[in-house]
Amino acid sequence: MVMEGKTMWNEERVKELIDLYRQYNLLWDSRHPDFKNRAKKNEAIKEMGCLLNCESLEVERKIQVILAQYRRTRLKLTNLKRAGATEEEMDKNLWYGYKLLRFLEERSLPDKAMEVSRNKVIKSI
Repeated sequence: MVMEGKTMWNEERVKELIDLYRQYNLLWDSRHPDFKNRAKKNEAIKEMGCLLNCESLEVERKIQVILAQYRRTRLKLTNLKRAGATEEEMDKNLWYGYKLLRFLEERSLPDKAMEVSRNKVIKSI
């Protein structure tokens, strides 16, 4: 849905964008061979724009907004945990996209730790 050159971002579209972002791991995973290739990253953003029917500049801007919201939520949860909040209180403070972006935690893990982390996720499913 586009309105006067700007995309209307409802919860469903944001979730769709997060899913696409996860699929284009060259945008977020520093171990990807093309992570530093700006041309390929721009092409990936352009493809995402086509799939979402909006401008690539708008996609790039929204990704930055989503990542900022993820960082804010992660910090909030860390502070709540330190303050002794219950799981219920922490769940109440979750932004709907937070769990969808948990894949970003893998980007800073060494390969062996990432494999262990993936196995834990698979076992919990």
